[in-house]
Amino acid sequence: MPSTEYLISLVRKKYNLDTPDGKALFVENASSILSKISNEIEVDAYLKKISKETDISKDAIYAEIKKQRSTGKISQGQPKRIRASASGLKREADASSEAEKKLLGIIIGSKASYSAVKDEFPPDEYSSGILRRLAEIVYDCYEHGDILEPPVIMAKFSGEEADFVSGIFCNLEVYANEKNTVSQLVKKIKIESLDKKIEQAEQENDAQRLRELLDKRLKLGRD
Repeated sequence: MPSTEYLISLVRKKYNLDTPDGKALFVENASSILSKISNEIEVDAYLKKISKETDISKDAIYAEIKKQRSTGKISQGQPKRIRASASGLKREADASSEAEKKLLGIIIGSKASYSAVKDEFPPDEYSSGILRRLAEIVYDCYEHGDILEPPVIMAKFSGEEADFVSGIFCNLEVYANEKNTVSQLVKKIKIESLDKKIEQAEQENDAQRLRELLDKRLKLGRD
């Protein structure tokens, strides 16, 4: 799991802390990261640091953390999105299933989840080039027993791609039932992929392929 300090540093770079709006957005997103930490001593240490950086009181920041914790993210896992300007990767991001990004985020934070899906959902199953590249790097690290180091991984990307990847690292989530969540995500991704292929087969009037895909879709729906 990437270190808290590194994740917060990624968020810090996105905002101008000389402006009230920049400070507010930084605190909001940093609080999302801190809300996942159960060690209150560690939380307090970061509270002091962020309060000093932004001139926002510790009480106000802690109130934001408590609000983040009360939204039920652990069970549902809806990530807090970093607010950033639209990038040239918008089309790539739009083409990438949210479920795929969520699945890769879980894998980054859990070797057990990687082991559970590495054969069923290899890197070439991801729908966009940037997610395939990131998955290849992450899977390769696990395969060779290397430590996942965010700075090393980030160095393999540049510009807008680096921003896209940093967003995934900053939005890692913790789930109450990780195994079940991973299973549901893989199923959802496969259904989304089949639905797109079914639509394409219909447009091409490929009756044989359409029957094959519909059979797979029906079987997947029953599993």
